[in-house]
Amino acid sequence: MSNFHKGSVLLLAALAMGLAACGGGSMSPRGASAVQASPNNPSQSALANNSSAADSFVPQQNGNAGASNVSKVSIRSALKVPSSTPIWAHLMVWFGQSNHMNVGYDSADPNQVHKQLDDMQSRGIKGAIIDWYGTDASHAHENSAAIAVMQDAQDRGGFQFAIMEDAGGGPQLCAQTPGCDVTDQLINDVNYAISHYAQSSAYIQINGHPAIFFFGLEQFPVDWNRVRAKAQGSPVFIFRNAVGFQSPQTNGGFSWVNVNTADANDWGQSYLDSFYAAGMEHGKDAVVGSSYKGFNDSQSGWGTHRLMNQNCGQTWLATLDEIGKYYGGNPRLNGVQLVTWNDYEEGTEIETGIDNCVSVSAKAAGSSVAWQVSGNEDTVDHYAVWSSSDGQNFKHLTDVAAGTHSADLSSANISSGNGVKVYVQAVGKPSMINHISAPVTF
Repeated sequence: MSNFHKGSVLLLAALAMGLAACGGGSMSPRGASAVQASPNNPSQSALANNSSAADSFVPQQNGNAGASNVSKVSIRSALKVPSSTPIWAHLMVWFGQSNHMNVGYDSADPNQVHKQLDDMQSRGIKGAIIDWYGTDASHAHENSAAIAVMQDAQDRGGFQFAIMEDAGGGPQLCAQTPGCDVTDQLINDVNYAISHYAQSSAYIQINGHPAIFFFGLEQFPVDWNRVRAKAQGSPVFIFRNAVGFQSPQTNGGFSWVNVNTADANDWGQSYLDSFYAAGMEHGKDAVVGSSYKGFNDSQSGWGTHRLMNQNCGQTWLATLDEIGKYYGGNPRLNGVQLVTWNDYEEGTEIETGIDNCVSVSAKAAGSSVAWQVSGNEDTVDHYAVWSSSDGQNFKHLTDVAAGTHSADLSSANISSGNGVKVYVQAVGKPSMINHISAPVTF
């Protein structure tokens, strides 16, 4: 997502993305879950891509990791907020079109949607906020993808979704069309969203009302009083940034990622603090916080070289932790939005995992295995010890807490004569990439 007018740079985006495109990947049959290495799946590889990203996706210069083995430790474990607070992922649904980067899948493919929602749930995410571009025929692909998300969410139960109207869609197209009234366009879009999506049993409700989020609408002269008067279904309107609490007809605000172009290591603490403080002051309004890994728009056709460093996962952990400083134990936080699940073009995606820059080296020590870790161990949740005779199929042996660097395997019945090797895997904090050692011979 961008503050800039995407619609006017689609051709430029298509040309720019051609250099960074990744090869297409085959889709799994609907109902097939992503591979996950765990004690419950001992025959599956601890090395394989267990995310919903295409197997063909390779690392990019903007910091997006390639398809990876990602930690499925619940994101909730890194949040110091009440367990009732839902975690939502911001979902881009424009991939599969020629005017966007090729990430190896089509966002409107129900099989891919199913994989993504499976992956989200496996990480403790309760819902998806869909980046939606309105009712214009030029955005039919995104609308089809949103329908697929709705249908899949309904089928699985317990998973939510909502619409966020992006100014780069219908409103921008209307503003560029002589005689088109942006307020009328927005009314049509809102009522379409209410009638086609908000009636779903899976739609996100805030205080008993369907939630409509708005991104970037402040750039247009919208008559919000008229929008409110004409909107059906009594929705709540949620606007971006701290100023969103002051927007006409607002019912609340959501935070985003704010890039300091003068300091790439500024992870946005002052921005988030300002937003959460404003939320505390507006006690009757909805508050949706945010967490993100970083930002790098060098791969997007609309990029302006904005950069927020990931700092080997520290940005992600810091933004998760900051929420609890204001809303720890406070049930007034209506949700946490992860920015984003899959915006590969602006380098905010967490679908492929976040690299914590950790590596593990192991060695046999009698009947034990011992290991050393390079990188910041604060990003490691625990260690998993595996055995394998072929380097493809793994058997889980034991888990060891972070900070401990050895494990007694005397009862594991490991026989070197059978060609069995032992591996130590540093399982990352939530959504971080898992790193595994070279094989150890006993």
